Amino acid sequence: MWKCGLVLIAACSSKGGSTGGGGGNFPPEMAGFVAANALDAWQGAWTTRMNLADTIKFTDGVVALDIKGDGAKAFDGKQEIPLGFELDSPCTATFKQPITEGAMKGGTSSHTKQFVIKDGKVLAAEGSAGMRKGKVAVVCTIGMETVHTIDDKGACKSWNNTFDRWSGKDEKCAWSSEGGKDVLTVGDGNWSHKLVADGDLLMDEQFSEQVKRGVHTKQASFEAAKAALPKP
Repeated sequence: MWKCGLVLIAACSSKGGSTGGGGGNFPPEMAGFVAANALDAWQGAWTTRMNLADTIKFTDGVVALDIKGDGAKAFDGKQEIPLGFELDSPCTATFKQPITEGAMKGGTSSHTKQFVIKDGKVLAAEGSAGMRKGKVAVVCTIGMETVHTIDDKGACKSWNNTFDRWSGKDEKCAWSSEGGKDVLTVGDGNWSHKLVADGDLLMDEQFSEQVKRGVHTKQASFEAAKAALPKP
């Protein structure tokens, strides 16, 4: 999979490790963290923030979203837009928008959400989030190499999936403690991500703040999601 950025338009195609929420072809370091009910938990209607591609510009705002199986549709207040949907790692969901106009016609715009499952429900946002089993963890972040793993010996890797083949490279990760809570820092320097443990879940400040604000919220129906959109 060639990972397009969160709001990057590119003439690219992508296929994740599993659209069905199962282990798929994920590396062993990730497979144990795939929630069996993840695909089901994502189904239905939501309001969420999504930058939908509009020829050569972006529409920045909240959209109504309806997910059915491996497909979805978004409503931006004016029109419904079909999207592909897949769970391409244990903690990322990606929506694929075909580009039908302009210089990038025939390409795909990718819209990625980091997520975790808590009490059977999706918590989704943009930021860094993941899961742990003791000191073993998988974390998803925004960027080109979005999936990271750390094993029980502290060995850390960042992963990329190109044409359905995963490859990992060594990365620096470290566990620490702050305010009585376990903290996992992924990466080094200005590009590092600091995630605080909440039980078996890991979230950075940006992800946690967006979850608290309800940036990605379940709705009773697609029509209810449309009605919940901010008024122009």
